[in-house]
Amino acid sequence: MSNQVGGYVFGIAFILCGIIVMFMSLGQSDTARLLAARGVHVTGTVQYASIWEHNGNTKYTEIASGPTYSLAGVFPIGQGSRQFNVSVTSDAYKTHPAGSQVEVIYDPQNPAVLELGGGLSDQSSGSTRWGGLLAFVVGLGSVVFTFLYFRRQAKEDHVDSLDEAIEYARDHEG
Repeated sequence: MSNQVGGYVFGIAFILCGIIVMFMSLGQSDTARLLAARGVHVTGTVQYASIWEHNGNTKYTEIASGPTYSLAGVFPIGQGSRQFNVSVTSDAYKTHPAGSQVEVIYDPQNPAVLELGGGLSDQSSGSTRWGGLLAFVVGLGSVVFTFLYFRRQAKEDHVDSLDEAIEYARDHEG
């Protein structure tokens, strides 16, 4: 019985993780759609590029499997300027040193919502969505496999239903 529960718990955990990750990717997609619809395109200047190595000694709220690359700089907005610090791809990190120009796309109603143009921003929504879908499918497969496996086991033990199993257990007590 505990193996059966374990299989279901494993499957349900993967299903829930998959759903959560897919919802996270939808938020990333919404930002991209919003900026595509009403974003303002300006040229910004990179002030510095940084790399952050993930290790077990640092508290970090994001699950990461490798280093995080970022570009920080300024872009013009109205009569002034605003700073940005954006996660970028490793290629963007390598090819955009301090002083280089980048396209910044920002929401005029909320300039904190921005991304770098030209595919520089580390937009992982596609891979996040596929990862979530994979976790969901693995979880669903685990639940279905557990159900079918233990149903077959019950039939091999000549117990066709839960009612029959309860009846058999009562008849053969003590």
